[in-house]
Amino acid sequence: MPRRSDKRERLLVAAGDVIHQRGYGATTLAIIADEAEVPLGNVYYYYKTKSDILSAVLKEHRQRVSEKIAAASKAKSPQGQLISFLDSSLVHKEKVARFGCPYGTLSQELEKLGLPQTEQSKLLIDEQRRWMEQRFRELGHGARSGALALELICAMQGACVVSQTLKDPEIMTQRFSALTLWIQSLIQN
Repeated sequence: MPRRSDKRERLLVAAGDVIHQRGYGATTLAIIADEAEVPLGNVYYYYKTKSDILSAVLKEHRQRVSEKIAAASKAKSPQGQLISFLDSSLVHKEKVARFGCPYGTLSQELEKLGLPQTEQSKLLIDEQRRWMEQRFRELGHGARSGALALELICAMQGACVVSQTLKDPEIMTQRFSALTLWIQSLIQN
């Protein structure tokens, strides 16, 4: 991990990586400190508990989702925006094939553990779904827009799960290409 001058930032990045790779349950503050190359005692200065650092990681994830949506929203058409969103999701396909979707797997784990941050984690997926629904509305799908957005997010998450299960990032490439064709087929004339 490259050294950064800001220990809080290094801890946050390390926490996100460790939680993604090991899961929240298997993550300790000592592991995060080691990954961030920060003395364990310094962790407590920035984050009092493991729960505090989880909340910070979730906030960072939400920021990334918002940035990804904002970048995709720059495409000229709603169809182009959805396809741009798919394309941007492939950037980390190697990591997803090893550890799963950082949002989906974390949300599932927090739900199983019954942690208070579960609702926060659900927003990672729901924010994407709501944005997709609006794009489908703009494409003229009216009342079907919600179902189409749900179908798209489920297909994306399914591709991530199978890619991780089989440790094959090309599954995501293939499935996302199929989803691109599906989106193109939904244009209303």
